[in-house]
Amino acid sequence: MNIVVSYRIEWISSKNINVRHNYLPTRRTAARNYSVYLKRMGPLMDVCKYEDGQYLLLKGLDAFNILSVIDPHKKVPVFMTEKSMTELEWTAELLNSCVTEKVYFKFKYEYVMLLLEETGQDTAKIRKLTGWAENDIEKYRIDKDVPQKYKKLAYEHNRQNLVNDICRV
Repeated sequence: MNIVVSYRIEWISSKNINVRHNYLPTRRTAARNYSVYLKRMGPLMDVCKYEDGQYLLLKGLDAFNILSVIDPHKKVPVFMTEKSMTELEWTAELLNSCVTEKVYFKFKYEYVMLLLEETGQDTAKIRKLTGWAENDIEKYRIDKDVPQKYKKLAYEHNRQNLVNDICRV
């Protein structure tokens, strides 16, 4: 059971916030949106202060990514909550944030792949955690040996199965 203890605004830099993805936009891409995020009135991200004092990102992936690339030390307002959750639940929450925030496909891919790895390929468990349909999960599953440029093309043209079949040959 997750119990929210508090909900307040704090000022934190992105370098102090943990995420589960590795991909970050290029400096040029981040610079295009940096000023937009700085002009926003109010919190840019939702962050959870975990039991051990770590800060975990829950929402605001684009803001986090842009700040991490352009100015990781800049303190910005965030909604802060305290709750207890497993790493698997946190990953599922980040994946759902990817969908609601309409972020770059690579983030969804990374989070689906993490969930598949951490659940032992158990799509039923992932469906339960995220509320996603099985075909929504499967469309992000691409063999890890496929080169990145082909993964991107596969997503853009909805040809993940074809790329996976070629990789297995």
